[in-house]
Amino acid sequence: MSFKPTIYLLAFLSLCAGCGLTEDDNPSPEDVFVKFYGRGSNEAVDLQRTSTGDVIILAKNQLEDGDADFYLVKVDEAGNEVDSRILDGSDGSEDQPKKIKAVGNDEFLIVGQMSTETGIHGIWARINVNLEVVSSAESGSEFFNVIDSVEAVDIIATTEDDGIAKYVIIGHSRKIYSSDIIRNGNYQIILTKEDDEDSTYWVKSHGFSGNEFGLALFETPQRGILAVGEASEGSNRGVYVFETNRYGTNDQGGDVYNASSATSGEGASPSADDIPLGVAETSLGYSIVGSTLDQNGRQVGFHIAVNASGQQLENKTFILQNDYNLACQAIDVAETAYGELMVTGSIPVFAPTGDGAGVNKLEQVFVSRLHRLSGRIVGGDQNYGTTVGNDRGNAVLALPGGDVLVATTIDFGSGTKMVGLLRLNRYGELKD
Repeated sequence: MSFKPTIYLLAFLSLCAGCGLTEDDNPSPEDVFVKFYGRGSNEAVDLQRTSTGDVIILAKNQLEDGDADFYLVKVDEAGNEVDSRILDGSDGSEDQPKKIKAVGNDEFLIVGQMSTETGIHGIWARINVNLEVVSSAESGSEFFNVIDSVEAVDIIATTEDDGIAKYVIIGHSRKIYSSDIIRNGNYQIILTKEDDEDSTYWVKSHGFSGNEFGLALFETPQRGILAVGEASEGSNRGVYVFETNRYGTNDQGGDVYNASSATSGEGASPSADDIPLGVAETSLGYSIVGSTLDQNGRQVGFHIAVNASGQQLENKTFILQNDYNLACQAIDVAETAYGELMVTGSIPVFAPTGDGAGVNKLEQVFVSRLHRLSGRIVGGDQNYGTTVGNDRGNAVLALPGGDVLVATTIDFGSGTKMVGLLRLNRYGELKD
């Protein structure tokens, strides 16, 4: 692992942490691709690229009164801020953005949740390249379509024959539906299909007898749905994958995969402590990353590869380690132009021993390159961050030339968190 870029970034961030941040400092510096956006407290969530090479970053803007809003930042190819916008779910709501998805014609879907006095509700909208909302809104929200009592986490546009744009949203809810086989008040994964004209075509629930949480969904070539989430029974948790037809119906059940246990597949139950956090569609199917516990009870990242139908590829589960053998978690993954996987996440406590002894920091951004077949780390890993706060890699985006962009949350201390953007080369190294 090359530690030099990390030290350089730390030195710069330390200088920024000791001064008053102004618009003149944002973005900066120019000699390396490290950029910062926002004021107050912000957290990066996801990012997408436009047809012209600009990038839209989805983030959360935390207000001093406890409320939070959707925060959108548009930057050019050099990372310079072009535009930004705040979208509020409703007056006084605490909003949690989750995903941004490209849907063609330089339009994008954004999805997440808003917490109000009446509970937690899913919200989604379609925006254009100028960050303008081009979808309709429902009563109770100025900008968003609202899904009552569902904690929405992802959205896709479906392939249709009638010319009406329709969308499937995945989330989870304690709400009981008439078709539920088990009614115990636990969380279930919810799939719902809607359009932008206030029509709901179907709502389907999926899960076991424990708690199930949605994470991501994709449209299959047969126009069905491949869904990924988390299944739990008691204190055990595992990765839950299932496929439905175009109506959201699943007649064959789902598969549970346990990265730190030999028990996996159809009919298996959660038998580990695996928390899936990110999913990417790849040339082999799908790559799922997250956090689990090793034999010593220490937090480690994991990678699981499944094919296009959701079945696990043989010998494609691997526990992620890092150069300093520290606890870590994998939060997002993308396949690069070189056919490799780039994973980002965090090292919760960066306090290495041995060669790195004496370097003690808080949470650090973790970046690692994986072999797409084995899931094994290729060529070490990198870590970036400040010396004063908790920093985390939240999302990774592969660029056509082989580089990657990593959207990060950078903590400068004293309540100042900014959205960070790193442009890294194919090895996960900071480009200069």
